[in-house]
Amino acid sequence: MRYQDWAIAATQRAVESLFRVARAVPADKLDWKPLELGRSVLDQLRECADAPRLYRAILEARAVPDLGPTFFDEAQKRRQAWGDLDACARACEANSDALYAAIAAYPDADLDRTVTLPARKLTLSMAELMLSHHNHLNYHRGQASYVQSLYGGAEPH
Repeated sequence: MRYQDWAIAATQRAVESLFRVARAVPADKLDWKPLELGRSVLDQLRECADAPRLYRAILEARAVPDLGPTFFDEAQKRRQAWGDLDACARACEANSDALYAAIAAYPDADLDRTVTLPARKLTLSMAELMLSHHNHLNYHRGQASYVQSLYGGAEPH
């Protein structure tokens, strides 16, 4: 099995896991957030649905593209259009599928090529970048589970 195929399969499982946790959240709690600075499960789903766009752009450019001054504002507008869990799931599926295609097409010979993400000054190989969506999803699955525990939903999912 190629590394790329493994990365895609692992990420698909992470998408399924995140949305399994999210679907266990009662509808009236999806937009509930703990404290003033906390984030709701729905807000986190929106981010996870949009994030594959950036990872795909980096893989396709084989570099961090110039995101321009409006990149994050446009992302916020896109995310707000996904008003419920099902809209987030559809967006995540479409954006993840496009990422999977970029991962599948990525050449083995360039897996060690590196990029530096400017916001965090983090240098990753392209192989590591291929797992960024996977890692991001798992982080937010934990966050969603924590939000559940705060409102009293303690069932494992």
